[in-house]
Amino acid sequence: MQQSISRKISIGAKQIVVFDNLFPSDEVKKLYQFVARLPYQFNEVASPETKHILHWAANLPLPIAKGTPILNKCVELAREFYTDRPLELRRLYVNSSHYGEIAYAHIDAEKGVTALYYANAEWHERWGGETVFYDDDQEPVNVVAPKPGRLALFHSSILHRGGIPSRDCSQARLTVAFKLAHVLDRVDPRAASHID
Repeated sequence: MQQSISRKISIGAKQIVVFDNLFPSDEVKKLYQFVARLPYQFNEVASPETKHILHWAANLPLPIAKGTPILNKCVELAREFYTDRPLELRRLYVNSSHYGEIAYAHIDAEKGVTALYYANAEWHERWGGETVFYDDDQEPVNVVAPKPGRLALFHSSILHRGGIPSRDCSQARLTVAFKLAHVLDRVDPRAASHID
């Protein structure tokens, strides 16, 4: 695991860990082909305050994470890295962001861990779409580019905003969002409904 960590970012006492080169390119392409064909619905929101702005997303059944090697590895890494308390997967979905859309900063939950897998098989720097992370003063302090096959793990209470692709990008920016909570924390899984 350590050899695949490309960056560790601290925001106060919370961490963002970015992994690269975890998966073979043929597996990244295969998963991209699957998520690109999902039936997306226009019903996702960033936060209750911005519920008037909807986003495209496709929910996935939780068992699919166990049966899909890349998705399973993302969950395993979250559990390996955040070992203070056992984590369970509460929600799994794919965000689909397109040029011209709007994204708002939000937190996913007060407790828990978010894993964000960047699912595009190809991405160019000029396409933008970086995930922006904010400090406790709501100032942007770091970005993570949507590099194919990249995984970002972070505390769910870190304020962040999913980036929108630039006009130069003709495809959707696809991210698989894993919402993990501590086993003993009972929360409504739809409460963490955000675009990342």
